Amino acid sequence: YGPHETINLYDNGFPWQAVVVEDKPQVTTHLDQPLCEWEHIQPLLRKDLDRLYELATWQARERVVSLEWRLVFSDLSNLSVSIRFRHPHPLHLEKGVHATALLQALYAFQSSVPRQSIADSAGNMLETDAFVVPIVSWTLVVDERLRMPTQASILFDDGLDRDTQTLLHIENRLKIELSSYHLRSDWLPEDSYGVTGSLDAEIAAVESLPSLKALAKTRPLFVYNHPQSLFPVDKSARWEFCERTAGKWWDAIHMSEMAGQDLIPQRDYYRLTDREKRSYWVYRNTQSQCFIHGVYV
Repeated sequence: YGPHETINLYDNGFPWQAVVVEDKPQVTTHLDQPLCEWEHIQPLLRKDLDRLYELATWQARERVVSLEWRLVFSDLSNLSVSIRFRHPHPLHLEKGVHATALLQALYAFQSSVPRQSIADSAGNMLETDAFVVPIVSWTLVVDERLRMPTQASILFDDGLDRDTQTLLHIENRLKIELSSYHLRSDWLPEDSYGVTGSLDAEIAAVESLPSLKALAKTRPLFVYNHPQSLFPVDKSARWEFCERTAGKWWDAIHMSEMAGQDLIPQRDYYRLTDREKRSYWVYRNTQSQCFIHGVYV
């Protein structure tokens, strides 16, 4: 091709699609003087959290899953501190305060950065809130975020009662690690996943059962612990059949409760899309009762 000729790979049948990789929202602060105590760091970090969601790259209804706090110390050493939230966190709702994010930042900070020690009257060495090496600058980056479409609002504020919202808010402030899950070699939806680390043998077993893994990919990410009754049924909704699953004969009592007192523990799953374009994972039992088991986003 000549110097003024161009190639468009997307018009000649080549099976690629262009993907634009967005820059992660981030703000940088260069301190006027080195800081080594949390009480001096906290107000500046609070201002940076406000600056984050005021960036042009921030979109409405976004929630933060994790932040990366890149620190630079006076000896020019670097440290990356991961600030994670148990539930996707609405950063914009804590404007000017950011108690939740600051608590998680403090927890991560204390576990990552060595602090100075002093001796008490008995000669015992006690850690202080001051760090061994002062900080001279940092960059705060939104590492993982969740962009919620309008139809997914039912999973969060719009679909949760006040007590549940308060509980999620409190859990986000606790000093706890996030749990992760893996697929289990089980066809029943509520038994097809487990907490990572507790059943390592089952993780390997799933690799030998590609059909179960493929089936899991068709299910929604958000599943209710207890299916909710769907009544009345919207006749204008679109129903798409997904799968049929049978219960375990040795667990018939439990399955009867899950499926609305079914004599035969069997469920037909559908993807139901209502007139407002919201999609739900719905099953119908053998008594023609319908239940919402999950939500698609």
